Amino acid sequence: MKLPASLHDGTRLLIAPSLAAAYLASLNAHGLEGLSKEPRPDPAPVGGLTKEATDAHYAHAFDGSAARAQLALLDPTGEVKTTAQTLKRFLTAGTLTFIDVPAGAGAAALAIICSIATLREEHRLPRLPLHIHLIWGEISVPARAYAVDLIERIRPALEEQAITLDCFVSSWDVLSELSNSALVEKIVLSKAATQQTLLLISNFNGFLEKDGKKKAAYPQLAELLKYSSGKLNAAVWIEPNMNTAKKGLFPFIMKSLAKLTSFATPQVAASGNEECNYKFSTPAQPSNTANVRLCVMPIDLIKAG
Repeated sequence: MKLPASLHDGTRLLIAPSLAAAYLASLNAHGLEGLSKEPRPDPAPVGGLTKEATDAHYAHAFDGSAARAQLALLDPTGEVKTTAQTLKRFLTAGTLTFIDVPAGAGAAALAIICSIATLREEHRLPRLPLHIHLIWGEISVPARAYAVDLIERIRPALEEQAITLDCFVSSWDVLSELSNSALVEKIVLSKAATQQTLLLISNFNGFLEKDGKKKAAYPQLAELLKYSSGKLNAAVWIEPNMNTAKKGLFPFIMKSLAKLTSFATPQVAASGNEECNYKFSTPAQPSNTANVRLCVMPIDLIKAG
């Protein structure tokens, strides 16, 4: 698929117009426009539970998370074909339960949904009715507030492209069995009213691998995979293209998935993941170019029998 100029300027990805406009308006409304134009910290902020940590991530790293998700969907270099095809297949038409964890301020799911709307507007995809039950799981209260703010700002643009959206926000701690059970309950109820389920996991490597939480988190992640599974269901796990993801987190997940082979198998047989590095234009300063690095693992979630 040739990408429209609204999403790609020939050498760089452009954040989907509806999301970029909503993001800039949100930055301005919350007094963060100036912060977003300051030099980006190195290393990039990773967010956190406080408003200060959330604001730093929202101003300086939200657009990178959005670009990474768009890279997985738009695949300008042809390096992540399986992932791109998976995402497009689930976001074509009908009803969809779309689970996004950890959601942060909603960058990954909203970037994918807004890019689909843009492709429809540019006549690259059919404009068929699509109703999404979006379930967000996120521990940070300030991040959840920004995500809800963005949803309301982009909703009209989505509806113009026959995409309607219900949003369910859940306080989710991957280390808490009780918190995870509450999220799973929302998923089960939503699945009863939709045709397909797509689980999106993104930007979790820092917490799970670097902070050494993956073994403690795995029982809860396994429950998410189990209750997100179904006849034609799938998961897409997106991380920055780093060795800690490629050689640490993803191999651990692949090995763990072997215990769940009745319904969960990586779609990319050899390595379990696809990789791509690219550039994108930053919404706060469109003339600026930033790098985005993607490592992604698409996973079938098809129940046996």
